Amino acid sequence: VSAVLVVLLAVLLITGYFFVRAVDLEEERSLAESDAIARGVAALIEAREQDFLNILEAYAGRPRLREAAKRRNRAEALVHLRQLAQSFPQLDRPFLADPAGVLWAVYPEAPQLYGSSFADREWYQGVSREWRPYMSTVYPSARDQALIVSLVAPIRDLDGKVIGIIGSAQRLEVIRQWLLPIQVPDGDLYVVDRKGQLVFHRTRVGPERLNDYSRVPVVERLLRGEEGVVEMENPV
Repeated sequence: VSAVLVVLLAVLLITGYFFVRAVDLEEERSLAESDAIARGVAALIEAREQDFLNILEAYAGRPRLREAAKRRNRAEALVHLRQLAQSFPQLDRPFLADPAGVLWAVYPEAPQLYGSSFADREWYQGVSREWRPYMSTVYPSARDQALIVSLVAPIRDLDGKVIGIIGSAQRLEVIRQWLLPIQVPDGDLYVVDRKGQLVFHRTRVGPERLNDYSRVPVVERLLRGEEGVVEMENPV
């Protein structure tokens, strides 16, 4: 009887070991898969937004647009802004501002905004900090409260002096359409900006959901500059 019990105990221990090991391996595989998806989504967004910033830089380098910016020639500037909006509909309401952040051209036209200073906006403070292309955090559009980000780039004269800013709004719906087809096995994904505000979530949309995840522990870790894989409960 003792021998049988010893054999049964050994079988149970061996079976338990392999079961626990299988669970650990499956967990490691799942975490590695989640890490790969997260990094892939981050790279996708970064690459696409960089493409749009490159487009703005290309327009900023056009000689005729540069000359229009120097002379505040709105008629000439609107030709380029119209073409930009029609060629790249993902860039909504392209605009031009002077180096101080004063708006002087936008397409479609909004004369009531001409002469308004946007120096207090985060997009202006971001682009003017080092005069490099910049993507803002999420904020509601003054026109219809749709959540947007702004992409902006400096316009430089031939001598390198900054003579203006070209920019555009981009609705979060654009990013949403990129990410909706991505499926995460037994889970999901979400994207936040530098403030922890929601850029993308499959079901949580609209200004009232903007800060749903700002206090989630994993987002707080991201805002501290951490990255990688971590196990924790989902508090939402």
